Amino acid sequence: MRKGEQIASTINDLRKHVILLKQHIHEQDRETGLLRKIADQWRSVFDAINDPVCVSNMEGEILRCNRAMSLFLQKPFSEIIGQKCRDTVYCNFQTECDILSDRLRATGRRQSETARRDHHWYEIIVDPLFNVDGTLNGAVHILKDISEKRNLENQLQQSQKMEAINRLAGQVAHDFNNFLMIILGNTEMILESREKKEFPLEMLKNIYETTERAIQLNRQLLTFCRRQSFEPIPVQLNDLLRTLIRNLSPLMGEDINCLLETCDDLKTIKADPSQIEQIILNLMINAKEAMPRGGRLYITTENRVIRVKDYELEPGDYVTLTIQDTGTGMPPDIMERIFDPFYTTKESGTGLGLSTVYGIIEQLKGKIHVTSEVNSGTCFEITFPVLKDKAGRTEPEVLKREVKIQPGKETVLVVDDDQSVCRLLETILSRLGYKVLRATHAGEALDTARSCGEKIDLLLVDVVLPDRPGPELARELKRTFKELKVLYISGYADDRTSDPVIMRDRDHFLNKPFTIQSLARRVRHILDKDNGG
Repeated sequence: MRKGEQIASTINDLRKHVILLKQHIHEQDRETGLLRKIADQWRSVFDAINDPVCVSNMEGEILRCNRAMSLFLQKPFSEIIGQKCRDTVYCNFQTECDILSDRLRATGRRQSETARRDHHWYEIIVDPLFNVDGTLNGAVHILKDISEKRNLENQLQQSQKMEAINRLAGQVAHDFNNFLMIILGNTEMILESREKKEFPLEMLKNIYETTERAIQLNRQLLTFCRRQSFEPIPVQLNDLLRTLIRNLSPLMGEDINCLLETCDDLKTIKADPSQIEQIILNLMINAKEAMPRGGRLYITTENRVIRVKDYELEPGDYVTLTIQDTGTGMPPDIMERIFDPFYTTKESGTGLGLSTVYGIIEQLKGKIHVTSEVNSGTCFEITFPVLKDKAGRTEPEVLKREVKIQPGKETVLVVDDDQSVCRLLETILSRLGYKVLRATHAGEALDTARSCGEKIDLLLVDVVLPDRPGPELARELKRTFKELKVLYISGYADDRTSDPVIMRDRDHFLNKPFTIQSLARRVRHILDKDNGG
């Protein structure tokens, strides 16, 4: 081949390679444009998510985040990317962050926790990210503001509480009538015994014990009815059950026998005690209505270990609560719908009872299972996850001892809008040696304090007065009496007793009714403290 032909052939080959290279470059440009378009679309979708979301590696460094996260943290992207999740996203949720990270590494599955900060409720969700070979290499973090949802749930549960109390109203009235009958009858006999110069010790004991029973029942109802935000704490279910059943068994009626059998070494769960009370009360009321001619109600607790997935529960340690009655039972078509909202077989009622129970248990990451047969009773089995590495009791066990009441000589100003209560407190404190001034409203208390001409050591005041709140009166009096100490009293169980001054030190608060011993001990304790109330 001639040299010219060789050059022409080479040039021709080069032209072909150039054409192929152009095609390749064009294809790459097209793919790059497509990838850019996909990335832009992904970014748009990522930023369209209303909840704050970020992606981190296994060291907890933030790789990317959406616009909602930037707004939530009030920082630009440049100040978020590369920072540690724990110090930025979770700066107010560091305890929850540590718990979720440990669980994610241990299980490789989605984890979630709820937390409350600055009057807002958040659900914190962490999803795992995996390499192609299946190894964990990062996580997606989502913060959902569930405040509105929690408020609606609280409203629903409050309305359901009222329905439950309404269904018990007749039995409550019956029991209080019995209490009043005992008190009235014994009081009349004491008045008669005065003429015979007899000492009516047994009758007085009867009145005292009956009043104690009435106080316990009333407190249980006030606690149950109270509007409150739910705060999960470590709970020992056995302790809560013993108190609840002791107070509510009388409401079941004399023809229903409540039998409690508890596991001695029952493990601790995490829940709000009032939510557990709501579950148990609803199921007890249903059992009562299913046994119109009486029967037995069996309540048992036990520890349970699930080794393989069962009833949608993950393997692990659980506590099981079983409530079983010997009532009329349910046919299959009703049993399938009992947890449906607004479904009811009663002539009156909202149909929210069992649906609320179901919702609470799901919120606590537990499960409820029901079995029933017509004329053979119904059994509810509730399973709660165990709180790991925590020990908790519903309330501390206090050894009640009769101690000698220490008398006093200080000056006490008693303020209560009920004349009878005011006179009673004056009599009690006077017998204990105190000098007592009394008033029935804040205006009278201020006039009395100004005109008494001596130091007032303690203000014993009702939280709710007709002309101004007790804490406000205390603040006014402290301008004159700098070392004045305060003990608040109240018969309410709602937000009227949640003044910051009272909440700061509950030692300076007594719930009515209280005993002479508890009043005397508390007054002496406050007066002997170095700092004021």
